[in-house]
Amino acid sequence: MRQIRQPHVEALYREVDDFVLKEERPPRIGISANRKDGLSCVAETYIQSVLDAGGAPLLIPVTTNVKALCALVEELDGLIMSGG
Repeated sequence: MRQIRQPHVEALYREVDDFVLKEERPPRIGISANRKDGLSCVAETYIQSVLDAGGAPLLIPVTTNVKALCALVEELDGLIMSGG
């Protein structure tokens, strides 16, 4: 099982403080979540794939609230429907 890297908190703070947003933002890619044990979740490989491609992953929770879903996807540049 792949472990999630736990960065050193101080190093993470420094990285965030030193980050300068470029004029061009990375594309926002929505990833549909799955339901497991009452939680919305997604496999780490989906997130890492979007990051590796230069995008910013946004998780879309499992919900039937159409108004909320429309508000979420309206700002996306792309969408990955996870699952099978």
